[in-house]
Amino acid sequence: MSIPPTRRALLSGAGLLGTGIVLTACDGGSPAPGAPSATTSAPTLPDVGWERADHTVVPEGGTLRLVVPRLPENWNSHHVAGAVAELDLLRGPMGLGAEFTAQGTDPDPTYIESSQVTATQPQTVTFRYNPAATWEDGSPITVADLISRWQANNGSDPAYQVATTAGWDRIHSIEQTDDEFSGRIVFTSPYADWPTVLHPDVPATVTATPQAFNQGFASTPTPSRGPFRVESIDAAGGVVTMVRNENWWGRTPRLERIVVTAMDSSQAPAAFVAGELDVLDVSTAEELGQAQQRRDAQIQKVAGSSFTHLTLNAAGPEGLLADAAVREAIARGIDRVALAQAALDPLGVPVTVMDNLVFLPGQPGYQDSFGGLVHDPEAAAALLEEAGWALEGERRSKDGRPLAIVMVVPADSPSLAQRAALVQEDLTALGIEVEVRTVPATEFFAQHLAGGDFDLTTFAWQATRFPGTSAVAMAYPLESGQNFTGMADERIGPALEQLDAATEDEDRTRLANELSTLIAQTYTVIPLHMVPEVWAVGDGVLNLGPSSVERVDWTAVGLRA
Repeated sequence: MSIPPTRRALLSGAGLLGTGIVLTACDGGSPAPGAPSATTSAPTLPDVGWERADHTVVPEGGTLRLVVPRLPENWNSHHVAGAVAELDLLRGPMGLGAEFTAQGTDPDPTYIESSQVTATQPQTVTFRYNPAATWEDGSPITVADLISRWQANNGSDPAYQVATTAGWDRIHSIEQTDDEFSGRIVFTSPYADWPTVLHPDVPATVTATPQAFNQGFASTPTPSRGPFRVESIDAAGGVVTMVRNENWWGRTPRLERIVVTAMDSSQAPAAFVAGELDVLDVSTAEELGQAQQRRDAQIQKVAGSSFTHLTLNAAGPEGLLADAAVREAIARGIDRVALAQAALDPLGVPVTVMDNLVFLPGQPGYQDSFGGLVHDPEAAAALLEEAGWALEGERRSKDGRPLAIVMVVPADSPSLAQRAALVQEDLTALGIEVEVRTVPATEFFAQHLAGGDFDLTTFAWQATRFPGTSAVAMAYPLESGQNFTGMADERIGPALEQLDAATEDEDRTRLANELSTLIAQTYTVIPLHMVPEVWAVGDGVLNLGPSSVERVDWTAVGLRA
């Protein structure tokens, strides 16, 4: 199950989240007296759901039919409006994240022939790209592309509306060495996640100017570096057609064509049942029930690497959540266990409540960053009273001003609408008036979240395999394109520098948990629960389905004859 829309932490991932480490049991604290329990141990679901088949036995040819909730607001996945999960399915066949091996964090020789740390003071990395690698127009992938990407993403020019500067802002210099495929990166300070800034992902034509970066690919795909390229886009019909990339230098993909259709969640299950789609990402019990009406449907479930949360805007339009005590009251006033059970029980997947902002439940190092955050309406009410928000009748006010906040959610997402209604119910019981404002999905991130036009919101953060420091992008710095909290605790910067400089696993785990605790203490990002992925897959689909971490190898995806 995915809960659209999902904000994707860009390539470098959501820090230490979702590193692909085998999940093990981890005690996550006790529930409130009388409250229903929810596990905080590792999910029991597998990490990969698809039917595996060797590339050599997958039949050649065929058209794969996929669905996404909408076409992207921006095809540039490094732009603040483009860092969304639905772009992964569109850009995956075009090489998104493909510079790393499918099951690990080692550079894939298809793209990177070699890379290593050659000095530590300052940290220096030398690398060489595969000279055969090209963009879809046949031009080579070179160090010049990486230099341009770094200059666009390092935060030095605010005209670039980047989703995150993580890693790129740690680079002192990048230079070409032996030839256009060989280079050297020098960092300003030690950076453990240096592989995340090793490949440009997009050519210099995308990053050369703020105009090109911000608007040049709003409706046009960025050039492919993978086995498929976009042949056509029917914007009116919401259909993207991909064909084999003639300049792809790797092994030949088995599929001939991929057709991706943007379709409302209310229509997609029926299209799957009718045989018009080959796979369906299931979000609700109703969708699951519909999908199971297709006779050859296989329901695949995996643990996932996403988690839902509430983000509280300390700099909202009326400034009502500027007080940390009010934010903490909201965190203690919502029933996270009930929210998780409402979303996950109908799908028959484990309920795993989150209490850390850097590690996933079950990962080595996971611990409670919130000190036992449970549903406690009495404690929440006391916090509000101490902050001066007195209960007058059924509503709270202070100096004649009502405590009335706006929770913004995107349209066409039943799961988010359900969660918003439950949050509204919990907070209303505390005397907080909550207006749930539904906005067009295409405006949710770029206009409302990025513009700070909300008090409270919810979506999901999707992690990747890399252990690192970019989880903090959701809370630091203030200028981060993924920080929607309206604040940045000054303690986070020095803590982040310590984590970046640490090289020993034990030290990094300790410092990462300290960082998670600092973010937790702001009560601006309240984790709710993990999001297992549930897909309905038609019989005969090979090497494609839900996965917690492993990347899809699009050359091996195919259809059984």
